[in-house]
Amino acid sequence: MSAVAFRVFLYAGGGTLFAGTAYVTAIVFAPAPEYKPTNEERQSRFELLAPSYETSSRQQEVYLGIGRLRKRALAEHAKGACLEVGAGTGHNIGLYPAETVDRVVLCDRAVAMVSAMRQKIHLRLGYEAPEATADWVTGPTPTPLIGEGGASKEKEPPYALQVCSSESLPFPDNSFDTVVDVFGLCSYDQPTLALREMSRVCKPDGQLVLIEHGRGTWARINWYLDKWAPRHASSWGCWWNRDIRRYLRLAGIQTVSREEKHFGTTHF
Repeated sequence: MSAVAFRVFLYAGGGTLFAGTAYVTAIVFAPAPEYKPTNEERQSRFELLAPSYETSSRQQEVYLGIGRLRKRALAEHAKGACLEVGAGTGHNIGLYPAETVDRVVLCDRAVAMVSAMRQKIHLRLGYEAPEATADWVTGPTPTPLIGEGGASKEKEPPYALQVCSSESLPFPDNSFDTVVDVFGLCSYDQPTLALREMSRVCKPDGQLVLIEHGRGTWARINWYLDKWAPRHASSWGCWWNRDIRRYLRLAGIQTVSREEKHFGTTHF
């Protein structure tokens, strides 16, 4: 190694070490936010974030492997009539297997999020997704509304949309074979009530498919999550330090299978 290359390597390494040390020091010694956003303020963030929500989170999902986890969960567990609550801008559109799924209802309480899903379905499949009425959900298998240039029935199940809160789902009891929630419990005002609503609309022989994030198994990570939770909730609308295990117990959810990743902060 030449003297010049060695100096460049030395300065770059020293600069990286200094920046990393400064960042960690700031995290440790900076005072925790005193402000705690209200539920109304949190929910309003989702309306504002909708246009850029998916692109803003894409990079993080790639390096954490969340995209692969979504595909695996739906490929292995999604069957029959599916409901996805807190569906956001429709990350999972295109991941539901038409071989096992005959219809999908996507719902979210944020009007802007549902509008983004409507636009995505139109661009992808070429049709305007209908409103998810009780008849559409529980009636005969709906005929796919395939527009010009849209995907074939073999590639995609038909979609319908609904603007609603996950704590008050406008569907009859025992309506769905599969209920899906991906990173939603962190954002609901009453996560335990939302889980009970998911159970109510799920058939007795159906299943809930959950991918959530929250408190982990490492004390230092939980300390970090707790300290900066108000700031994250203000920016992204979600409480990333919620105890997912506790909510499942309170809701009386029977866990059939479970995996944890990322030091226990991702639950599947």
